[in-house]
Amino acid sequence: MGKKKRKLSAWQKHVKSYMATHKGLSFKEALPKAKLTYHKSGGNPGPRALTVKAPRKVKRKMSKKKRRRSRSMTIPLAPIIGLIGAPAIHRSIDGLMKGDLKEATYYLPNLVGIWNDGTFHMNTLLTNLTPIAAGLLIHKFVGGSPLNLNRTLGRARVPFLRI
Repeated sequence: MGKKKRKLSAWQKHVKSYMATHKGLSFKEALPKAKLTYHKSGGNPGPRALTVKAPRKVKRKMSKKKRRRSRSMTIPLAPIIGLIGAPAIHRSIDGLMKGDLKEATYYLPNLVGIWNDGTFHMNTLLTNLTPIAAGLLIHKFVGGSPLNLNRTLGRARVPFLRI
Protein backbone atom coordinates (compact mmCIF):
# COMPACT_ATOMS: atom_id res chain seq x y z
CA MET A 1 0.00 0.00 0.00
CA GLY A 2 1.20 3.47 -0.82
CA LYS A 3 1.41 6.31 1.59
CA LYS A 4 -1.38 8.85 1.54
CA LYS A 5 -0.33 12.31 0.50
CA ARG A 6 -0.69 14.83 3.23
CA LYS A 7 -2.79 17.89 2.47
CA LEU A 8 -0.79 21.09 2.36
CA SER A 9 -1.93 24.15 4.23
CA ALA A 10 -2.56 27.41 2.42
CA TRP A 11 0.76 28.76 3.70
CA GLN A 12 2.69 25.72 2.48
CA LYS A 13 1.01 25.97 -0.95
CA HIS A 14 1.97 29.64 -1.14
CA VAL A 15 5.65 28.93 -0.36
CA LYS A 16 5.72 26.14 -2.98
CA SER A 17 4.19 28.41 -5.64
CA TYR A 18 6.64 31.19 -4.72
CA MET A 19 9.54 28.78 -5.15
CA ALA A 20 8.12 27.67 -8.52
CA THR A 21 7.91 31.25 -9.82
CA HIS A 22 11.35 32.19 -8.46
CA LYS A 23 13.64 29.43 -9.65
CA GLY A 24 16.92 28.81 -7.88
CA LEU A 25 15.74 29.81 -4.40
CA SER A 26 16.19 27.36 -1.57
CA PHE A 27 13.37 26.89 0.93
CA LYS A 28 15.19 28.95 3.57
CA GLU A 29 15.67 31.82 1.13
CA ALA A 30 12.09 31.68 -0.15
CA LEU A 31 10.46 31.58 3.27
CA PRO A 32 10.96 35.24 4.38
CA LYS A 33 10.17 36.56 0.89
CA ALA A 34 7.03 34.46 0.64
CA LYS A 35 5.88 35.87 3.98
CA LEU A 36 5.87 39.38 2.49
CA THR A 37 3.58 38.39 -0.38
CA TYR A 38 1.34 35.90 1.45
CA HIS A 39 -1.50 38.23 2.44
CA LYS A 40 -1.18 40.30 -0.74
CA SER A 41 -1.66 37.21 -2.90
CA GLY A 42 -4.97 36.40 -1.26
CA GLY A 43 -3.79 33.16 0.35
CA ASN A 44 -5.89 32.41 3.42
CA PRO A 45 -6.03 35.84 5.05
CA GLY A 46 -8.31 34.53 7.77
CA PRO A 47 -11.61 35.93 8.97
CA ARG A 48 -10.19 39.16 10.43
CA ALA A 49 -7.56 40.11 7.87
CA LEU A 50 -9.17 43.42 6.99
CA THR A 51 -10.17 44.37 10.51
CA VAL A 52 -7.92 45.44 13.36
CA LYS A 53 -7.12 42.50 15.56
CA ALA A 54 -8.77 42.87 18.96
CA PRO A 55 -6.62 42.18 22.00
CA ARG A 56 -7.07 38.71 23.41
CA LYS A 57 -9.17 38.65 26.54
CA VAL A 58 -7.92 36.38 29.26
CA LYS A 59 -9.87 35.67 32.41
CA ARG A 60 -7.61 35.51 35.39
CA LYS A 61 -8.61 34.11 38.73
CA MET A 62 -7.45 35.88 41.84
CA SER A 63 -5.31 33.65 43.98
CA LYS A 64 -6.45 33.13 47.52
CA LYS A 65 -4.37 34.84 50.16
CA LYS A 66 -2.64 32.56 52.57
CA ARG A 67 -3.69 33.38 56.09
CA ARG A 68 -1.09 33.45 58.77
CA ARG A 69 -2.13 31.64 61.88
CA SER A 70 -0.91 32.71 65.24
CA ARG A 71 1.05 29.97 66.93
CA SER A 72 0.41 31.25 70.42
CA MET A 73 -1.03 34.08 72.42
CA THR A 74 0.75 37.40 71.91
CA ILE A 75 0.76 40.57 73.98
CA PRO A 76 0.71 43.86 72.03
CA LEU A 77 3.01 46.20 73.96
CA ALA A 78 2.19 49.61 72.43
CA PRO A 79 -1.56 49.60 73.21
CA ILE A 80 -0.97 48.26 76.72
CA ILE A 81 1.68 50.89 77.47
CA GLY A 82 -0.66 53.55 76.06
CA LEU A 83 -3.46 52.27 78.29
CA ILE A 84 -1.24 52.26 81.38
CA GLY A 85 0.04 55.73 80.43
CA ALA A 86 -3.44 57.23 80.78
CA PRO A 87 -3.47 59.13 84.11
CA ALA A 88 -6.84 57.74 85.24
CA ILE A 89 -5.83 54.12 84.73
CA HIS A 90 -2.35 54.72 86.14
CA ARG A 91 -3.82 56.14 89.37
CA SER A 92 -6.40 53.32 89.55
CA ILE A 93 -3.68 50.68 89.20
CA ASP A 94 -1.62 52.41 91.90
CA GLY A 95 -4.68 52.33 94.18
CA LEU A 96 -5.20 48.61 93.50
CA MET A 97 -1.52 47.89 94.22
CA LYS A 98 -1.87 49.63 97.59
CA GLY A 99 -5.01 47.59 98.27
CA ASP A 100 -7.31 50.62 98.31
CA LEU A 101 -10.35 49.75 96.17
CA LYS A 102 -11.96 53.13 96.85
CA GLU A 103 -9.07 55.01 95.23
CA ALA A 104 -9.20 52.69 92.19
CA THR A 105 -12.88 53.38 91.56
CA TYR A 106 -12.46 57.09 92.38
CA TYR A 107 -10.26 57.80 89.33
CA LEU A 108 -11.87 55.49 86.72
CA PRO A 109 -14.63 57.96 85.65
CA ASN A 110 -11.86 60.40 84.68
CA LEU A 111 -11.07 58.07 81.76
CA VAL A 112 -14.16 59.25 79.91
CA GLY A 113 -13.83 62.88 81.05
CA ILE A 114 -16.24 62.83 83.97
CA TRP A 115 -14.85 64.58 87.02
CA ASN A 116 -15.44 63.39 90.60
CA ASP A 117 -18.41 65.73 91.11
CA GLY A 118 -20.14 64.44 87.92
CA THR A 119 -19.24 67.31 85.57
CA PHE A 120 -17.67 66.70 82.17
CA HIS A 121 -14.22 68.14 81.42
CA MET A 122 -12.85 67.94 77.89
CA ASN A 123 -9.20 68.41 78.96
CA THR A 124 -9.48 65.40 81.33
CA LEU A 125 -10.85 63.30 78.48
CA LEU A 126 -8.03 64.38 76.16
CA THR A 127 -5.27 63.77 78.72
CA ASN A 128 -6.58 60.23 79.24
CA LEU A 129 -7.31 59.31 75.62
CA THR A 130 -4.16 60.79 74.04
CA PRO A 131 -1.75 58.07 75.30
CA ILE A 132 -4.26 55.34 74.41
CA ALA A 133 -4.66 56.70 70.87
CA ALA A 134 -0.88 57.07 70.52
CA GLY A 135 -0.37 53.44 71.59
CA LEU A 136 -2.96 52.21 69.09
CA LEU A 137 -1.44 54.26 66.25
CA ILE A 138 2.05 52.98 67.06
CA HIS A 139 0.68 49.43 67.08
CA LYS A 140 -1.01 50.01 63.72
CA PHE A 141 1.80 51.69 61.79
CA VAL A 142 4.98 50.30 63.38
CA GLY A 143 3.72 46.78 63.93
CA GLY A 144 1.59 46.78 60.78
CA SER A 145 2.06 47.27 57.08
CA PRO A 146 4.66 50.05 56.68
CA LEU A 147 7.37 48.58 58.95
CA ASN A 148 6.02 45.08 59.77
CA LEU A 149 7.98 44.71 63.00
CA ASN A 150 5.39 42.27 64.36
CA ARG A 151 5.92 39.94 61.41
CA THR A 152 9.69 40.21 61.90
CA LEU A 153 9.31 39.35 65.58
CA GLY A 154 7.10 36.40 64.69
CA ARG A 155 9.59 35.03 62.16
CA ALA A 156 12.39 35.42 64.71
CA ARG A 157 10.28 33.25 67.05
CA VAL A 158 10.11 35.87 69.81
CA PRO A 159 7.49 34.52 72.21
CA PHE A 160 4.49 36.59 73.43
CA LEU A 161 5.77 40.09 72.65
CA ARG A 162 4.49 42.20 69.75
CA ILE A 163 4.56 45.93 69.21
